[in-house]
Parts: sequence; C-alpha cells; structure tokens
Amino acid sequence: MIRALFFVGLGLLVGGITATVVGPPGAGVGAWGPGLGLAITAAVLWGISGTMRTIQAPPTALVRKAQDEGRVSLARIDALRQTGTQINDQPLCELELTVQPAHEAAYRTILRSVIPVSQLPGVQPGMRRVVVQLLPGEPDVALLDADAHAEIWSRTSIPSMAQAGDIQRPAPGGLREDGTRRKPLLGIGPKGRGWRAILFALIFTLTVTAVLYPYRAALSQSVYALQEHGQLHLDMREPYSVELALQALEREVGHDRVLNVRAYPEFVTIEAAVDATGLRADDWIYRRGELRNEGPATIQPEDEREFYRASKINWNAIWQAVRSAGQGGDLHLDEQTSYYVERGRNNEIGGDDYGKTIADPQAHFSFDNGYESANYTLDAASGTVLEGP
Repeated sequence: MIRALFFVGLGLLVGGITATVVGPPGAGVGAWGPGLGLAITAAVLWGISGTMRTIQAPPTALVRKAQDEGRVSLARIDALRQTGTQINDQPLCELELTVQPAHEAAYRTILRSVIPVSQLPGVQPGMRRVVVQLLPGEPDVALLDADAHAEIWSRTSIPSMAQAGDIQRPAPGGLREDGTRRKPLLGIGPKGRGWRAILFALIFTLTVTAVLYPYRAALSQSVYALQEHGQLHLDMREPYSVELALQALEREVGHDRVLNVRAYPEFVTIEAAVDATGLRADDWIYRRGELRNEGPATIQPEDEREFYRASKINWNAIWQAVRSAGQGGDLHLDEQTSYYVERGRNNEIGGDDYGKTIADPQAHFSFDNGYESANYTLDAASGTVLEGP
C-alpha cells in the first residue's frame, strides 16, 4: 500500500508540474505540492518498511516452541555489518551465520537484528553462538542467551563457509506465533513483479490523468504547438488560436455577438454580449485553454449595432496583413505586437449616428520601436488595408 501511495504522490507531482507548465496561471499548484509531500513521505516509509521487514524479532512463543521441538543449533558468526540504521539509538546489524543443526546439513543464513552497543563484543566474527531454528526446513534463526562452549557442543564441528554453500536468506515478512508470515497487501518478491509494475504504472497514469483532465485543452494545445511550431504554447494572435477562444466563448454563452476581440501573444480578451439579444456586455479572457469571465465590461454599449458577429471576421486575412506589414525595417512584428477588432466609427456628418461605433468591423494594430511608430487599420472582413503609413 505504501508503494501505491508513492506512485499516487508521484502522479500528483508530475501531473501538477505539467499542468503548471502548460495550463493557465495557478494550474496544478494544488496538486504538485501535496504530491511532493506524499511521494517523499511514502518513499521514506517504503525504505523503513523494507528495513523493518527483514528484522528478525520472533515471538517468544515461537522461540519456545522451537526449543521444545529440539531445533537448537550451534552457529558461527562469519561477518558483522552495521546497516547504518539505528532504532532507539541502537544499531541495526546484519550477521552472516553458518549454522550446524544437530541432525541436518549445515547452511549459511542472514540474521538482521537490533543489537545493543553493549552486546556487540559478543557477536564478533569467528565467535560461536547458540541459535534456534524457528521453522523446520527454513533458514530463519534467533540468537539464544546460552553458552556456546558448554559440554553439549564440545563435539559439534561447524564447516567452512565454502562447505556450507551459498547464503539462504529468510523469506520476507515477520513471523507470527503460529509460524506464518506477515505479508504486505502487494507482494515484494520476484513472483508477480511484472503484474505489480503494471499496477503501479496504471496508478501513476490514472493519477496524472486525473490531475490533467481539467487542463486537457491546454495540454492538447501545447502538443499542437510543439508539433507545428516547436514551441510549448500557442501564439494567441494566430487565427487558429483566436478561433479556439471564440469557440470556447460560444460554448459558454451560446452566441458570438462581441464588441471587441484583442489578440495578444499569450492570451485573447473578448468583450461579449451577456446574451443573444441584450445590450449588457462582459469581459472575458482566454489563456492556455481556459476561458474566464472578468465581470462586466468597463464601457457598456449604448446601441445593439455596436456588436458584430465574430464568425464573420476573416482572422486569417488580418493575421497575414499583420505579418506582412511587420516584415523587415525598423518597425516589425515582435512579442509586443497585438491587434484588436471592433466596429469602426460612422463618419457620415449630419446624421443621428455620426460618431457611433456602428460601421463595418475594422482591425487595428501598430508597431513601435521607441523612436517611431506605425498604425494600421484594416477591413476586418477582407484584410484590406484602409489606413497605414
């Protein structure tokens, strides 16, 4: 279970970082922070559990039963290693033992145990100790506080390590009083390793997917931008990007009546009618797949004719005109360049509509290098330059 939590935390971390990189401001922050904490905590517990799992601390009843059944043996300590882990300020040690049972062949095994510092002199390599074989036919042993030089052991000879063969490691999992082992919910041995890898990969993938699902539009846009332009994010001034913003708006409000559309390198702002017939307008911003309502527009329209249909605008022609005008010279297209589309002013002098922004939609953009500037006005339906240098 700890391993599963680790991959959940890792999925939150990876998904959150990915969302932060490709999504709108603030995306993924609520995922990668907890994910990092969970992954670190689970990794630490995973390591601790791996250490504790191999510590032999058999129940007293199991040791007594093994003694009663005559599974007491003489063992030689071949090696003593401190693992670097301390439990209650006492070292966790690993002993390599060669065990000589009374009526069976000798074998080599490993005993991991917390040994108080004061007892370390009694477990030095070459020393003999009395041990008890906890389970018949298994390499698990426990040290006994008995005299290894008593008369009963005088005729017991322990073979060399080479003669005893390879080390037989105890199976993972602590022993219960009845001799059965405590096992984790998910196995840890070679058996089933492939299935566990698939399970952990699935947990990781599902977690990443859950984090990124709200930002799937931003993710798909980043994939498109990388494939088409070799950059992580879309240039929101391009026709494809503007149309994504307008499509998102139409899904949200159910129409495409707008007052103004402004395209910047990183986002698009839209002043759009609240409904399909009224005069009230809201400000919207579209950035990295997210459409957000910014509240009522600062200047509300006075005439419904100020609105225009965004779907009637030739965004391709406008962008081509911007790029064409911004090529070469001291005044050129750069990351500061933006453009906007709104209705032009009525210039028919003498009429009631003089000065109102009800004429055909026009696109406006400019270039500025700090010393000079150039302003352009286009017919938004065709991209034709109406005013310019």
